[in-house]
Amino acid sequence: MSTENAIEIEEPEYEGNHTHRDYLKEQILLRTGFHAHAFQLDAVLALVAGKDVIVHAGTGSGKTLIFAAPHFVQPNRTSVLVSPLILLQQDQQERMRKIGITAVAVNKEVHLEPKDWDDIKNGKYQIILLSPEMALHSEQINKVFDSKSFRNALIAMYVDEAHTISLWGGDFRKDYRGLGRIRARLPRGIPVSAVSATLRPKVKQDVLSTLGFSADSSKYVDINIGNERKNVYIGVRAMKFPGSSFRDLSILLPLDATTPRDIPKAIVYIDDVVDVTLAVITLTSWLHPSLQDLGLIMPVHAWMPSSYRSDAMARLFLGLVRIIICTEAAGMGCDIPDIERVIQYRMCKSADAFLQRVGRTARNPGLFGDGWLIAESWAWKGAGGATGERSRKSNDPVLLGLVSEKECRRKYLNDVYNNPPNDNPVPSHQCCDLCDKESGSRLVYHTFSAREPTATTRAAAVSGELDSKMLKFLQGWRREEFFKKFGATRMFGAAVLISDDDLVRVSRCAPIPSIEQLRRYLIKWVYVDTLLESMWAALQGAGFAVLELDATEPEDALVAVPSEPTSEPQVAPRPAPPSGMRQSGRRPLPLNLSASNTQNPRSVCSATTPLGVKHTPSQSTQSSHPPPTPSFPPPKRRLYLDPPRYYVHLWQALVKPLSPESSNLNPIHHGRALIRNSWGARTPTRPYYSQLP
Repeated sequence: MSTENAIEIEEPEYEGNHTHRDYLKEQILLRTGFHAHAFQLDAVLALVAGKDVIVHAGTGSGKTLIFAAPHFVQPNRTSVLVSPLILLQQDQQERMRKIGITAVAVNKEVHLEPKDWDDIKNGKYQIILLSPEMALHSEQINKVFDSKSFRNALIAMYVDEAHTISLWGGDFRKDYRGLGRIRARLPRGIPVSAVSATLRPKVKQDVLSTLGFSADSSKYVDINIGNERKNVYIGVRAMKFPGSSFRDLSILLPLDATTPRDIPKAIVYIDDVVDVTLAVITLTSWLHPSLQDLGLIMPVHAWMPSSYRSDAMARLFLGLVRIIICTEAAGMGCDIPDIERVIQYRMCKSADAFLQRVGRTARNPGLFGDGWLIAESWAWKGAGGATGERSRKSNDPVLLGLVSEKECRRKYLNDVYNNPPNDNPVPSHQCCDLCDKESGSRLVYHTFSAREPTATTRAAAVSGELDSKMLKFLQGWRREEFFKKFGATRMFGAAVLISDDDLVRVSRCAPIPSIEQLRRYLIKWVYVDTLLESMWAALQGAGFAVLELDATEPEDALVAVPSEPTSEPQVAPRPAPPSGMRQSGRRPLPLNLSASNTQNPRSVCSATTPLGVKHTPSQSTQSSHPPPTPSFPPPKRRLYLDPPRYYVHLWQALVKPLSPESSNLNPIHHGRALIRNSWGARTPTRPYYSQLP
């Protein structure tokens, strides 16, 4: 342990005339049942003596005790604890309650009555938990800070997860840069304690500067015991399967698991809310049928109510849930002692985030756990060509260094975080995947439901240009099916039904000759058996050149799309293409206009009528309301076209197919005239043409 300036601390006189650290040790043992570590005693003694303290210690080392212990010896005083996440605040509040500390979390999830605010001002609560945003912008908190009784009772300000000042203060949560302003509002001489498990030298300097620590290092106490977790095995693996299949996560599910207890407790971190949900659905489908309805795998992310998140973590603690798949919402401060494995799926933002997440495993010092990074192939130097190079440039170089390390990942991290020398090195089989010769046996990729595709089930190859119009139509179909299946829920987005990657895959494969071919494109889709026919029917009925071949047609036939839209797709013999060249069909997308807006047959077309079908003229009427009426639930945004492009689209879609002699007319001029005749003289300057999800 490295404790700078600890010898300069004058031990204060506590209540009861006790002047030595033994009294503090006794109180900690009495209240918590644990023997205090030397670094904890040093930090608490420095705070009570009025000195600023910065502590760098690993996850699970007991940093929370530094916030509570001053109140063991000065019970009638108050402190402010700045904590970044609501879930973390709730967890800390509960932990404080268990050791006899009165604490209150002030956040958007908690409604406080006027009496509660008076209690805070008058020092009823020993610890006030706040986010930076609440501390800086809440009018009620400003009144608390200005209260004379509160200022007289205040003994310290704590900043938990202090590395977020540097990592989040730039653009994500800028108020972290304003923590110095909070300190300036507090009474002069109130000490500040900043603690974190990931304080690289540069990050540490940023924290010291933001919180207003003295430039003279003798005026604050710097405690660094390092962040090495000797009971956590560190490993890095390249993805063996496509990321959207989540098949690399099959290592979490033992092949012979038939009861919940057969599945080791685990946390998986994925930095995409939609993928969190898709991963839960996929892994649940791989469970034994008797386990699939027990809720053993749950998603946790910031879009969910805090009550749901708290309940999910409580169920994991009790063992009712075996795997949590989450974003950062379950990252910091998650204190479940028996997590056996933590996986970071895909590269995360920084090495700090990876270490914080891996730190959730084996919080009980008597247990051993694994922490794995399953990274994309581009993370390795020289892989992925130009695209891989761009991805590496946008990622944390320290995390990339961990991926590319050749000798020992533990030693690499110890050097990066300036950890003190270790007199008792970790045995090679418990160190990392580079030191452990048997590391391959730790990750067993099962083949039960995540089997390799066979010759008949292998996904069809994807090539060719993206058909953006077909993609937009499929996104609309997805939105409609999502509302049918899940209703108006906002817990999941429509992409939970089918991912954008799968829709893009289909949109690159047009024309699609059969529903079986469509099935091969989507062989990994979770709902392929229940929704494939709906997608196929929608594509056939939307005016796209998608035709299911009749059994009597030759196998070498394809769907041909003529340059002039016709009433029916036509089948033509497949010509022999030049070597290496792909055939593709381009087709117009029908305008989504509703006949309810106008009866002019030249200016409207039903959204369900394929292009090229002749319309029966009816009496023309004027209307001042521009189309369209969407076929699907209202989208978040619309795609607008400039007027000239809009007129061309309108002309080609409505006039040209009905009047062959109109080919020689100017589409912009006559398209504008068509609109004016239908809508009156008020020509829209930014008409909408099609919908985006």
